[in-house]
Amino acid sequence: AYMAKCLGACFKAASSVDPETNPDGVALHPQHAYFLMDGFRAVHDKDFNNVFCVGDRKLDRVEKRVYITYEESSLKCRKLRYRSNVPMEVVELMKVVTANPLVLPVKQRLACESSSNQNNHIGPVPTAGPNDVWQVTFAEKKTMLGEARVGVGGTTPGTP
Repeated sequence: AYMAKCLGACFKAASSVDPETNPDGVALHPQHAYFLMDGFRAVHDKDFNNVFCVGDRKLDRVEKRVYITYEESSLKCRKLRYRSNVPMEVVELMKVVTANPLVLPVKQRLACESSSNQNNHIGPVPTAGPNDVWQVTFAEKKTMLGEARVGVGGTTPGTP
């Protein structure tokens, strides 16, 4: 629901549609692309689809699935606890959503010379270490995001 509200506001703000042909005034902007990542949890696929609905109407869109593979060693560095008997998720789904089919010129991958940007896989990708990730206090997040900042539980370091 939170993601749907945020993206719904983006769609409405960016829409340039004729109110007579589209009474709710919402459509994907033809020059915008939305990148939705599942955070290693396939259960978000239904949520992603619901985001692109206005009432009972599904917004016209084109979706492309891209799978991102992360380096296992860099993910282990970010985990506080790692259990060797539980498989570590290293593949994340990213949906690229556009109003029209995405057309990209063919480019060779930088790190993988035998591959191009025309497939649905990126990787292996190293992740930033825990001390290299941008972090702010709860107060700073509240200032930046206002009411859009939703608490997820637990405490934020540096906050009483």
